[in-house]
Amino acid sequence: MNIKPNRWLRLKHSDGFDQVLFDKFVDHCHLFQLYVEALINSTTNLPNIENVNYIFFDPELSQDKKIASLPIGGERNIGSRSIIENELSWMLWRYMPVDFKNNLEEGVTEDLGEGYNTFWRIPANGIILKKPK
Repeated sequence: MNIKPNRWLRLKHSDGFDQVLFDKFVDHCHLFQLYVEALINSTTNLPNIENVNYIFFDPELSQDKKIASLPIGGERNIGSRSIIENELSWMLWRYMPVDFKNNLEEGVTEDLGEGYNTFWRIPANGIILKKPK
């Protein structure tokens, strides 16, 4: 069976990821994976993520080093998309340096029926403070 990713959780930074920052991203990916697996394997009141399976692939860095990605595959539902891929996306950057987080964007690349597209957003859980203009 040749399973491939069908979506990518991404972080984009205009200055790019040096090796230290990419290694931090990889560490964040491992924590995210462990947390997601614990949620999925939990048997306590999580009806929105029952019968889903996530397959994690090795984190990637774009050739220009501006986009770090966590490829994932498997099946999901609307609940898992919301709870895991949207609400937990902060786990991919939470312990990055503050100055780095100030110019960070997060995104997901997925096929919503019209081919693969990436949807970008500013991380919005209150941890990031944008630099004043």
